[in-house]
Amino acid sequence: MIIDTHAHYDDKAFDEDREELLADLQEKGICRVINSGSSLAACKRTLELTEKYDFIYGTLGTHPCDCEDLTEEDIQWIKEKCALDKIVAVGEIGLDYYWVKDNKEVQKELFIRQIEAARQVRKPILVHSRDAMQDTYDIMKEHRIPGVMHCFAGSAEMAAEFTKLGYYLAFGGAITFKNS
Repeated sequence: MIIDTHAHYDDKAFDEDREELLADLQEKGICRVINSGSSLAACKRTLELTEKYDFIYGTLGTHPCDCEDLTEEDIQWIKEKCALDKIVAVGEIGLDYYWVKDNKEVQKELFIRQIEAARQVRKPILVHSRDAMQDTYDIMKEHRIPGVMHCFAGSAEMAAEFTKLGYYLAFGGAITFKNS
């Protein structure tokens, strides 16, 4: 049984051949896909995929690079939709100081608000952290809720600290690079 635990098949790059690609996944033995929402628009497309395909599940949340315009109504919408059975987590949420450096406090606030939304609907979180490992750790330690560190790129010491808190670590393809 193969499960793709983090995909973005809602991306416009797949518009031309999405149907063929998804059909091919099942033929190749991939029995489940978790499509991760990362913006409000991506969350809406993820919901459409979960409704259309039996084997696609989703996560809903706003990536730190897309969170600045998030309103209270948006968070309420995310929370409401995360209560659906085929939505398995709140995410992709977190902090990113690599791409967006000038709104750290906004990112932290919205990360915490989305963690609290996950707590209310009793779903785990899917966390993105880039160049923000200590702040991410501090927030997750304070607001403990089950979750996964997506595409973990921290030190071995930080990995140990996250696992002590009960978080799972996921590693992306970059781990195979010589400089990793």
